[in-house]
Amino acid sequence: MLLVFCCSLLWNWTVDPGLGLCRDAICVSALLFLGLTSSSLSPGSEDCRPGSDSSIPMDERQLVLLPTLTVLLKASDFSEISSMPPSIFARHSSEIDWCEANYLHSEYVAEYYNTVTNIAFLLVGPLMMYLLHPYACRRSLTVHLVWIMFIMIGLFSMYYHMTLSFFGQLLDEISILWVICLGYSIWLPQPYFPRFIKGRSEFGAAIFVVAIVSTLMSLVKPTINAYVLNSITFHILYLLVKEIRKCSDREIINLTFVSFCLWLVAISCWLSDRLFCNFWKRINFCYLHSFWHIFICLAVAHINTVFAYFDAQYEIPECTLQLQYWPFKSKRFGLPYLFISQTKVSKKKC
Repeated sequence: MLLVFCCSLLWNWTVDPGLGLCRDAICVSALLFLGLTSSSLSPGSEDCRPGSDSSIPMDERQLVLLPTLTVLLKASDFSEISSMPPSIFARHSSEIDWCEANYLHSEYVAEYYNTVTNIAFLLVGPLMMYLLHPYACRRSLTVHLVWIMFIMIGLFSMYYHMTLSFFGQLLDEISILWVICLGYSIWLPQPYFPRFIKGRSEFGAAIFVVAIVSTLMSLVKPTINAYVLNSITFHILYLLVKEIRKCSDREIINLTFVSFCLWLVAISCWLSDRLFCNFWKRINFCYLHSFWHIFICLAVAHINTVFAYFDAQYEIPECTLQLQYWPFKSKRFGLPYLFISQTKVSKKKC
């Protein structure tokens, strides 16, 4: 019986790690209870020997034990303990379920298109690292860290939409939070620093503390994390407007406008999928969140290029920056990036 229990324990833990262990604990309790009562009521036991003074016959005691055994067996099927919270790693343990139908295209992937479209992050991230490498060498190699975390967002989001687990949700949202904090620490122009901060290193340390505190606070009410993260975009747009008013480069102004349009389409897809899911289900079009992945990926690439341009005006003014697009350098179509064409050399005045 112990071997059967161990095999059952391993199987149920594999299928459902959040509930398998508890179920088998109750099952083995029922089996042990049955075995003990059976041995105590066997013909060789003390109470059943001839001349025993027991006031309850053996058959009646079996009827007394039967209801208790029935409750234990029901509990092993989880009808009695269904209110127990699932494991954070269990599938569907997240409180958020997007509009796309679950397990429609694969028995292993909960939201197929929401999972597959995260490949955009895995493609854009390494490509932007390659395109911005000359800029990062002049500015700071920590620029690459933003795109490494950008790739991690794609991986964590794939895991989240594949399982809809609470752990996957936290990984997805916390990685987005850290990418935003990294972007602020690298690209926020110094004129917008708080007055008590003297330099970028101090600002980076302050942002790190904010990121730690925000990560802990994200565990308090996880259902509102996505709304809070999206609300940060309004401050980013405010900074863009402030800087674009001082900009005379027509290409950067056009790039800022395209960035805003991409973000507007992306956030519209996100909100529509979240708030108007019943409508999209009626017309059998439940894929807006997958479009959000694609458009927000493009919007981030555009907006980061704009901020990198503004940052270069403050941090590396000796460099001449040129806006180019991949794969067509001279066309205004594709992924934008900054190219350092030459370095201004100031002549020494004697």
